[in-house]
Amino acid sequence: MNKPLNFALAVTFGLAVMQFPAHIARAADAATCGKYASGAVAQQNDNLKRGCNISGSAWTSDYNDHYNWCLNATVEQVVGGLMERAIALQSCNR
Repeated sequence: MNKPLNFALAVTFGLAVMQFPAHIARAADAATCGKYASGAVAQQNDNLKRGCNISGSAWTSDYNDHYNWCLNATVEQVVGGLMERAIALQSCNR
């Protein structure tokens, strides 16, 4: 996935799931978590493919790890996770 597309994916996802007031912290639902997990795995695959060597608990290729984390997270945390990875990938010049 190229850098502009990766960032656009994260922004689009963020806008799509934040359809309610920000002051209401709600847990992410199963549909949102499925999209989140797929996006997070795609970001990790991009990280590996480009040799960015970004690591940490958010950087795994395990769909279930991302999905299960998401089920216990607020929507704001989910969007933040995708955005943080997108920004990290943007800074990788490979």
